[in-house]
Amino acid sequence: MSSSPEVHQQQFASPATYRIQVYGPVAAGWSDRLNGLTASFETTADGSPMTTLEGELSSQTALAGVLSALCEMQATLFSVECLSC
Repeated sequence: MSSSPEVHQQQFASPATYRIQVYGPVAAGWSDRLNGLTASFETTADGSPMTTLEGELSSQTALAGVLSALCEMQATLFSVECLSC
């Protein structure tokens, strides 16, 4: 019998630190919709621009708001990672 991997469940209303990566730049005018996440920019191995947003969000509702804003700006999502989960 194989054991299932350990799962950490983050509380819905608890703060957590996230790293979100999207292809391309994130327009500076949207910074107020990103809940204080710090943006850094890099170029991938194939030369594509990538934006990394990182920081603490107050809840999963705040995370949903950031993801909604990224969707509204038509950013192509690469990854979402909870760093403190």
